[in-house]
Amino acid sequence: MMKKNYYDFDENNSDIRESLIVIDDLKGQIDIKKNLQKEHWSAIQEKLRIDWTYDSNAIEGSSLTRGETLFF
Repeated sequence: MMKKNYYDFDENNSDIRESLIVIDDLKGQIDIKKNLQKEHWSAIQEKLRIDWTYDSNAIEGSSLTRGETLFF
């Protein structure tokens, strides 16, 4: 797998450069796991969608429970 950098950084700040290298490595690990466990990622995305909808509705004053939000 070809390593992709998500930044264009050409200064001599080694702390930032080291942090960006760590970030790139972690992003690569996430991408590898995402490809291996697609069914898990879809379940996670669905749970997040329900939680975000529930929380957004609660902020707006809705009295629906999480289960009712899931149902609709």
